[in-house]
Amino acid sequence: MRIIILISFLTCFLSASLFEISSLKSDFTQSIIEPNGNKIEYTGTLYIRDDKTVLWDYKSPIKKSIHIRDDKIIIIEPELEQVLFRKFSKQPNFLKLFKNAKKVSKNTYQTLFMEVEYFITVKNKSISSVSYSDKLSNKITINFTNQTINEAIDPQIFHYQIPPHYDII
Repeated sequence: MRIIILISFLTCFLSASLFEISSLKSDFTQSIIEPNGNKIEYTGTLYIRDDKTVLWDYKSPIKKSIHIRDDKIIIIEPELEQVLFRKFSKQPNFLKLFKNAKKVSKNTYQTLFMEVEYFITVKNKSISSVSYSDKLSNKITINFTNQTINEAIDPQIFHYQIPPHYDII
């Protein structure tokens, strides 16, 4: 569930006037530090064509893709041979939320979304990282590198095929 919230959060944050970003392609490294000190690190590529078309393409340590289209999320997990389909039940007004984001230092903004406090670090009008602690007390940081901003993204990247033997949940 927390990835769904983060996806919505980032998508709408990118569409806020602060950055004037209409599309984004970026590599990412997502680090999760659990309360016991264990660290899990994921890498992949994020594609955002507009505020309604998003793909998180996880490459390691497992392959997984998370597709957002309008109010639907599709999570494809090849290692589990399953696909999850979900629909967002409520769409909060993210743009209003980000208009209220407060600048807390030269490159850092802070905002609250669904009782979670997010810190957004920006460099050169690009998101450098997003950090937050989830409700399970995990500390999550997503760093973004190799960004391409406001360039056309091939719509084929967002297409997916589900092998017939995958479980659909």
